[in-house]
Formats: sequence, C-alpha cells, structure tokens
Amino acid sequence: MRAMRTPPHPARACHALWLLLAFALPVQASELTPGAPASAPPVAPALPPRPAPFVPDTSPAQAAHEVCSQLPEPQWPQGVVGNAEYEAFITLREGRAVAITTRVIRGVGDRRLQRELMMRMDHANRGLVCDGFTGRVSRRFALPKAAP
Repeated sequence: MRAMRTPPHPARACHALWLLLAFALPVQASELTPGAPASAPPVAPALPPRPAPFVPDTSPAQAAHEVCSQLPEPQWPQGVVGNAEYEAFITLREGRAVAITTRVIRGVGDRRLQRELMMRMDHANRGLVCDGFTGRVSRRFALPKAAP
C-alpha cells in the first residue's frame, strides 16, 4: 500500500505568504490601470573601464652597469660555491624596479638552495639606483668559484 502525502503544515503556508508580502514591491495605481504608459526599469550605472594589465617590456635590455649608478651584489649564503650562473632582466620605471625576470643559465642541483639564491638576487636587484631611467636592463650573476 502506498503512503499518502501529508498536506503542508499551515504555518509553512503562512510563512510563504508573509515572505511574499514583506518583500513585494509597492504597486502604484497607475500600473494597474490599462493603457497607462509603462515606465522603463532603472538602469545601473556603467562600470569604469578596467585598467590595462601590466605587460613586461620585451625590448632589448641594456647592461645595468651602463645605466645604473649603484649595483648592489647579492649576499650569497656562507659556504656556497659552484658553477651556477643566472641572468636577470629588470624592467625599470623612473628608476624603480617594477618587474624582475630571472633566467637560469646553469643552476644548482638543490631546488631549495636555488630558490634562496634567486630570492637574494631579486633583493639585490630591487636595490638598484638608476636615477629616473625607464626601460629594461640586464645583469649576470655567478656563484663564487671553489678555491683550487
């Protein structure tokens, strides 16, 4: 035998009716009369245009020692030596670094050490003093060589 559905509880019906009445939009008499002109719905204000995304400059880079007056060297970790070489491309806007891209020419085997070296190079590149220069510069970094 199939179970019969029970009718909804009267309190639920009252709650639904209350919600309809509480959140209903007020209706004016002119909207109910036939032949009255329909008013246009309100229009949201236009959003301001989005700013253009930053795109790093891809023009040929000048050597940093030709353009900048101060070139801080990275503070390498104690006891780290090897053949690792890196090249950094720094986009400058009015003398301040706005984008830094580091290319690994010959890296180290330990990824954790390589991330630390790259962070130290980025920190040194942020300290460049280039006196209002706008453009792209490059720097090369190499780990200290092991003593023979």
